[in-house]
Amino acid sequence: MVLMKKLKIIVFGLLVLLASNSYAQKNAPTGLLCELLEHPEQTMITDRQPEFGWIYHPSSRNDIQTGYRILVSSQRTDAEAGRGNLWDSGWVTNAASINIPYGGLPLQPGSSYFWRVQTLDDAGRQSAFSKVQQFNMAAQLSPAAMLPLTTDGLKWVWFAASPESRNTTRYFRTTFSV
Repeated sequence: MVLMKKLKIIVFGLLVLLASNSYAQKNAPTGLLCELLEHPEQTMITDRQPEFGWIYHPSSRNDIQTGYRILVSSQRTDAEAGRGNLWDSGWVTNAASINIPYGGLPLQPGSSYFWRVQTLDDAGRQSAFSKVQQFNMAAQLSPAAMLPLTTDGLKWVWFAASPESRNTTRYFRTTFSV
């Protein structure tokens, strides 16, 4: 009798473990994007701070993503093992799944990197990690910090309208050297 009770507990525990594992595998993010590219390994990324995206797979009809965790590694084996040696975002509470900017150590020109993502649903369940995706940095990267642009020091062009000038053509001209 005691043996039968222990056996039931073990079987129940195994079923719970299998169910949670199948949930995680089924709900792993897919459709990974880097710089809005489905296959970033086939090109060179010039942005010093690439953006990532993925498709979230809800576990039920009204389920929403409530968080994510991104890993970026310099070696595929590190990414596959769940180690982000360049960036581990940690759990970020956010429903966004597109244009998530890289936030780790500086990426080096001419290098290849590997990333993956894990999501969190509104019940607090973690998905499995996505497959690993590779992206390659170009030998020449775009200049850093081009934005934000400001309007400081600009001189605005203005033509005051008068009743006589309403039907005339206005030309704004200047000279410049190329």
